[in-house]
Amino acid sequence: MALALVLVLGACSREPAVKISLDVPSPAALDWKPVRSLVLAGFREEASVKDLALSRDLVGFFREGLRARTGAALSEKPVAWPSAEALADAALWKAAVQGPDRTLILTGRASFSQESRRALLEPERREIDEGPFKPATPWASRKAFSLKLDLALIDAATGIVAFHREYQETMTTDNSRLTADFALYELFSRIRPRLFRALFGTERQMDRYLLAK
Repeated sequence: MALALVLVLGACSREPAVKISLDVPSPAALDWKPVRSLVLAGFREEASVKDLALSRDLVGFFREGLRARTGAALSEKPVAWPSAEALADAALWKAAVQGPDRTLILTGRASFSQESRRALLEPERREIDEGPFKPATPWASRKAFSLKLDLALIDAATGIVAFHREYQETMTTDNSRLTADFALYELFSRIRPRLFRALFGTERQMDRYLLAK
């Protein structure tokens, strides 16, 4: 719409339009300046896979990513969720973490799943594979992974949720050697940019058009 308007104005004035790029900041969901401490309290594991320490791994990922984004002191203190509704229990969080003024608690619920799927090879692929390289079966085996994060930041002084978002990512691969821990990191890496944009704000580049004189 803006571009069409510029073109119309340009046609009327017979002056060329000049495209410029501007960095437009988007606000952060929280004011981080007064935050002195950030406690990583772990996640309630609602679903996971065998031999994967889901909560511990997620805490490690967050510690690595947050270290460079906030000046708040980072620490870890696992807090057990008595139920799936514990996020709304302000008394629980007030009692669980004792810290300096303006301490935030990072916690939430997490689900990670892995399943094997079978897919019929495409007809073109089956034709190419005819002969000595013909597969033993026309079916291909694939792995599917999914990560869901219900994440919150809680004000430790009041126990009230200050930030709450849900994220979900999935991936499918025909790499049979891909392990669950690598898939977890890949899925978290996809969620992290969106989460950090919400938490800390960002600058988006937007194009504008001006009439040249």
